[in-house]
Amino acid sequence: MIAKKGVFFTGVLCALFMISCQSLNYRKQTIAEQTRYYEAYIQYPQFDGYDTVNERIEQIVLVSFDQFKSSAETNWIESNRAHKEMNAMQNDDLPPFEYSVIGEQVINNNRYISVLLRTYNFTGGAHGMTTLASVTYDKTNNTFLTITDINDFTYEQLAEICQADLQKQLSGEKAWYADGASADESNYRIFTYDGKTLTVYFEPYAVAPYAAGVQQVQIAVPQRGTIN
Repeated sequence: MIAKKGVFFTGVLCALFMISCQSLNYRKQTIAEQTRYYEAYIQYPQFDGYDTVNERIEQIVLVSFDQFKSSAETNWIESNRAHKEMNAMQNDDLPPFEYSVIGEQVINNNRYISVLLRTYNFTGGAHGMTTLASVTYDKTNNTFLTITDINDFTYEQLAEICQADLQKQLSGEKAWYADGASADESNYRIFTYDGKTLTVYFEPYAVAPYAAGVQQVQIAVPQRGTIN
């Protein structure tokens, strides 16, 4: 049963990785591991000729995965013991934990490399946890970009735009997005940019309940110095 689950798990992730890719050339680096304690499937992009970008992406992906692995066995054993104590009539072990990373958005055009990485970690409970990270690189100027580098946005401008958009998307959740999309640098660390559209991403719980999932706001940026 676990093996079948793992095949399905891997297949879904592979399909997701193929969605929403705007690319010239990039390689997909894959890590697949299955132990008694966890199943992991990781796939992230690597770009020929851009070692500094590749290193940053690998650092984001591999440091988090190493942290997960370092405690997975201990945490699974403890969770499994608690599970059996609470369900004295059942002898079945818990399934392995799940860990995945996908490059959900991969942009590689003549000017920009921009990648959104989605990490999913399930260690029991009602649901798993999804976290996001992003890397955006300007090939012309050989530099990594922060969100305020795009069109010289201020955090106040971004907050105004994103809150207005989220209000339309999330009717009745103002208490969430007013705080999660406020003019704070930490709220605007996850984004992608292709030279025309800036997409800002908000993790589950950031601007809405978990059930609402990841939220995003797209901002048209036709040229530097112009805000639509």
